[in-house]
Amino acid sequence: MRRRVRYGLSALAGVALAAGAVATAATAIPGHQNNNDPLQALSGTLQTLTGSLPNWAHPDEVVGALNPNQKLPIQLALPLRNESQAQDLVNQMSDPSSPNYGKYLSAADFNKQFAPTQDQVNKVSSWMSEQGLQVSGSPDPNNHYVNATGTVSQLQKAFGTTLKQFKVGDKVLKAPASPVKLPADIAKSVQTVLGLADTFTTTPSLNRTPEPATPHGAGAAPSVGHDASCQFDQYWGQTALRDPSPLRKQESNWLCPYSPAQIRSAYGLRGSTGAGQTVAIVDAYDSVSLSADANRYSTKYGLPQLTSKNFIHKHKHQTNVSQCAGNGAAHWAAEQALDIDAVHTAAPSARILYYGAANCVDLFSPLNTIIANKSASIISNSWSADRADSLTSGEVKSYNNVLLQAAAEGIGVYFATGDAGDETITPTSGYKRAAKPQTWFPASSPYATAVGGTTLGIGANGQRVFETGWESRYDQLNTSTNKWSPYTSNSDYPKGFTGGAGGGVAPGFTTPSWQKGVVGKAYSRGYRTTPDVSALGDWNTGFVVGFTPRKDNGSSDGSYSEDGYGGTSLATPLIAGIVADAQHVQHRNLGFLNPALYKARGSSKLIDVSHVDSAEFGGQYDNYPNSPTLLVDNDIKTGSLQSHAGWDAVTGVGVPNGATFLKGIGK
Repeated sequence: MRRRVRYGLSALAGVALAAGAVATAATAIPGHQNNNDPLQALSGTLQTLTGSLPNWAHPDEVVGALNPNQKLPIQLALPLRNESQAQDLVNQMSDPSSPNYGKYLSAADFNKQFAPTQDQVNKVSSWMSEQGLQVSGSPDPNNHYVNATGTVSQLQKAFGTTLKQFKVGDKVLKAPASPVKLPADIAKSVQTVLGLADTFTTTPSLNRTPEPATPHGAGAAPSVGHDASCQFDQYWGQTALRDPSPLRKQESNWLCPYSPAQIRSAYGLRGSTGAGQTVAIVDAYDSVSLSADANRYSTKYGLPQLTSKNFIHKHKHQTNVSQCAGNGAAHWAAEQALDIDAVHTAAPSARILYYGAANCVDLFSPLNTIIANKSASIISNSWSADRADSLTSGEVKSYNNVLLQAAAEGIGVYFATGDAGDETITPTSGYKRAAKPQTWFPASSPYATAVGGTTLGIGANGQRVFETGWESRYDQLNTSTNKWSPYTSNSDYPKGFTGGAGGGVAPGFTTPSWQKGVVGKAYSRGYRTTPDVSALGDWNTGFVVGFTPRKDNGSSDGSYSEDGYGGTSLATPLIAGIVADAQHVQHRNLGFLNPALYKARGSSKLIDVSHVDSAEFGGQYDNYPNSPTLLVDNDIKTGSLQSHAGWDAVTGVGVPNGATFLKGIGK
């Protein structure tokens, strides 16, 4: 699954901001001459905050103004202190060859040395109060953000700009029509202002596993547990192939979504449980039946029950915002269950902290709270922010500072890379199809571990038959010629593309030190590339998930049921759970994992994923009326992405190799 929000930049040693990605600029303009103006009282000049305008806010796309009396919440992001020192520390703490490897800071120590001071918070808060804004201060001990609320009229006066509405794709979004301006002495304490511009909403990019019209399950039962009620094949190659014109070397009939036992077996997790570890899950909204649904699921699939000791359920007060229309609580119920079921499968004894955001826009708020309090050592985020073509440098910088803090505290933060390949084939809802390949943030942050996706064939004994990159295409059979060709009659799937892991070049960040010598310069052009690691994502096999559907008001919308789901939203919690297992086995926090992952490239700790000539035969599909006979063709280069030997932009350095990974990663 994927989600969208927007986030920020910074530099590790060896990681710098690209040209144009800056924080507070020093552009001074004449101040007001009104002696009663609080801006004039504070300073004779105003300072422009560069990076405050979204690049989608074009003057020719203005469609209207905002109601001057409308109230809006905002956040002023404050800069870190001693940032370069923090970056150097993170570089050493995360490098297995450094004597400071693993010597992480407590949350209190980080806040004392690097977080914005209370004096900065007070200064910014006092200034906003003078502008008539209702200030609620910093909700977290790291003082990264100061929250306030004001009318459009008050905000326009305070920040020296005018808020307009812009037509962006199929959405209408608000943004400043000119750069934000602040008094010079206030600007020193402000990274950027969030909330004046809308973000593209985070949305779950999971997909339900499609079902062919004709069940065909039969044959020997698998040796690992599955749901016997599923009427398709329960493992790769279970029944005789029904494809009348086999296309690939590796083919199977349509599969049931994989069970927890199959996942644990294929990834070599038997005997590892993640005991003593805490994995946090950040999602939008909150279902009251999360633990009850997970326990019903756990009973069926032989997993431990979730209790008040190993399942902590937190959430922000749910609020409705206009951007979340059609993307409210009901839309997120399956995502919440997928994340919990996947982490619980990979690390059944780990403690799970579920934190639901107030709405589909502000998922960074609970993430920051977890990091500010060091409430977990691993954080799974099955969502993405904006594409690289829609970010502002101010937002990127401010959010990246939070991820820098996570790395300094020894917290591994994992983000999904998205499910639309390189974005040039199938656009994510609300976006135009990208003119050139794009990646997503915060997966592309140099302080995040970006998780790509694979297609996985699991055999009768729970073994990995094959694993290849997840870039899928629907092919259709011409019954008169008995030949396959891309299924292009469905407008949702141009060139037959049906979904695939995101990845590629992230122009906002120069190549991190740990990627140098791994990703070819001809491809990276000197920038950070994603993903870093991968696991099962392909929703055409998917993973069985159990949950009670919800309406946007939180009430149930049906009874508990199970279905298959997938996406990089599946791969991300699986990797988070596997890392929890490794921490349990090694009795230590692995922290920011990327340097260790790239150091392990080519070793037995990782399985290198390359292209496998494979396909899954489905016949006709229930959800495509009058569809032809269809085949899911695996790892097809419909855009610019396809897996290959070594690092690739679909699977990164590969997938964890069972016990060898658990015992040896980071050593």
